[in-house]
Formats: sequence, structure tokens, C-alpha cells
Amino acid sequence: MNTLPPIFPSENGSAPFASPGAFEKLKRIVRGKLTKQFPSNFTEPLAERAVDEAARILQAVGFCHLFLPALAEERARRILTVATARENDPSLPQVSFL
Repeated sequence: MNTLPPIFPSENGSAPFASPGAFEKLKRIVRGKLTKQFPSNFTEPLAERAVDEAARILQAVGFCHLFLPALAEERARRILTVATARENDPSLPQVSFL
């Protein structure tokens, strides 16, 4: 008899066996790591944006906990690249990162 929790996500995009608030805690941890990992011009609001964008994408596919750190890092790199380009050329249009 299999007593392991199911590996498929629940309808809300999080693992059905995760404790309440676990995903929010993971988001805070990832946000903190991003602000330490990237240069000083990568501020807390930019880290929050990267994590939130990654979370929205992952909630749509249902593997939030598993891929959040990697996708948030990718989103952070993209945000930093665009922000740096806009600093160098303010005439660049405002863009959505999604």
C-alpha cells in the first residue's frame, strides 16, 4: 500500500501536502537570496517583481515549489538586463517582462 503523498499539484498550483504559507515562505527566501546574489542596483522591489513573475508563471503550470528558485533567478537576470539598458538609454520604452 502506497502511503506517500501525491506528487501532482492541487488545483491552486501548490503541492497538496505543503503546509499553509509554505509557498509564501519560499518566495521570501528566494527574494532574499536574489538581493544578495545580484549587484547592489538590483533592489528589493526588483527582486520582489522577479519572484512574483516567476510565481505567476509556475502557478499556471502547477510546479511552484520545485522550480521557483531557478525561474526567479532567470526573471531577475532579465529584469536587471532591461533596467540596465534603460539606465543607459532612457528613451527605451517601458516593457513588460512576461
